[in-house]
Amino acid sequence: MVPTGQPVSLYYSDDFVSLDQEVKDLQAPKPETHFCLLELPKDQLKSLQMGQTFAFRELSGSQVSGGGFTALCTADATFGVEFLENSNTLLLGKVTPGEDNKENQENTGANGETEHFGRCTVFAQCRGQLFVKPEKPDISKVRELLRPTALSQVVPTDQKLYDFASLQHEVASSTQELLTLLSEGPFVDVDGYWRLLPERLQREVLDTALTIITAQGWALQAIDGKALLDEVQKTLPDGEVLVPSLAVLKKVLAGVQKLGTESEGASATGEPNTLVLDAEKVTVSRALQLLAENPQEVRQRFELAPAPVRTAGPKRPRLAAPAQGSALQVDEFLQVFKDLTNSEMTKESLLEMLATKAYVDEFEGTIHAMDATMLPREPTERLKQLVEMQSHWRPERLHSLMAPSLAGQKVEAWLGKHARQVYLEFTPGEEVRMMTKKFS
Repeated sequence: MVPTGQPVSLYYSDDFVSLDQEVKDLQAPKPETHFCLLELPKDQLKSLQMGQTFAFRELSGSQVSGGGFTALCTADATFGVEFLENSNTLLLGKVTPGEDNKENQENTGANGETEHFGRCTVFAQCRGQLFVKPEKPDISKVRELLRPTALSQVVPTDQKLYDFASLQHEVASSTQELLTLLSEGPFVDVDGYWRLLPERLQREVLDTALTIITAQGWALQAIDGKALLDEVQKTLPDGEVLVPSLAVLKKVLAGVQKLGTESEGASATGEPNTLVLDAEKVTVSRALQLLAENPQEVRQRFELAPAPVRTAGPKRPRLAAPAQGSALQVDEFLQVFKDLTNSEMTKESLLEMLATKAYVDEFEGTIHAMDATMLPREPTERLKQLVEMQSHWRPERLHSLMAPSLAGQKVEAWLGKHARQVYLEFTPGEEVRMMTKKFS
């Protein structure tokens, strides 16, 4: 480093290329540069100085306003990258202190002492700098890569299979975030390669497994995983292909396992391959499966009254999704849930519990299954899919569904730009604030 106040001589290297352009040449292609400044958070800068490897990868969608589709992936974080052009001249140079300079120049100062001039060799010019913003790992890309090899279909011999290393190369995500995404998402490791676990297959395997457990009279606190796997494989057509290992079965049952037992896969007694299921989660899972069944059959099974006739209310917008017909009403589903659990659950508590698993059609009063983890990661695409499900949403519900895709942004401010508020009367004399898409 050159001490503050020490004179420095400035030179341009022989291979320096200027990026300056005359006004008459501004319409011409800009001269290329091999250098760009990158602004990093302190923690990431420290990691880089310690020798950690960073990588630039392509995002399948961008959350960065006006930005491209590039992400900077570190060991434990993912950042969207934006380029900020600077009209000021930005030069990059290497400074050599005067005493170490082979071409050392000397000058006699006012006090009669010899001063050693440092030397700065300018080797490049920049047009601007990159800055980063936190991004979510690109789960859409993982689904895109693994969809052709999903467990529910025959994989062509020429279809590429992805292990963790190859996924890491293709997906815009940090190492740690990708591990978490694969662990928590609908993905399974089969013989060292990651495969997509389709939602329909998950429901089928889960329903089969829970039916077997009930029929066998097995205690939820101590289920022999291998025995259950054998029964599931025998019961399902192509069961050994659809559920090839205990690890796949555990992934399907993860949502109904008791907290603290998912990773160990053992009971409190330490028995290997023993599954411990949560009775309440099992009940919720069974109730959600009812939303995928024929509503008329559900009404008959639980001896519910015929589908209620919809009373007069606000007219459904012309461009909204059509009425859901005989879909279960929220009150009907609440009654079925109470029958299954033998509890006195309130409607508010039930809807809060199912916040990421179902949504309510406010116009029809019906309830429908929804997997919030499958919504697009890009905010505008996410909002588009939500309004395709139903045209109007309660503000607090829409906020909670949009929040995961708006890292570093205020949800209310973002929705203020992309949605509008309306007031509807679902009950005569009582207006309810709702949110819907803005006019085209």
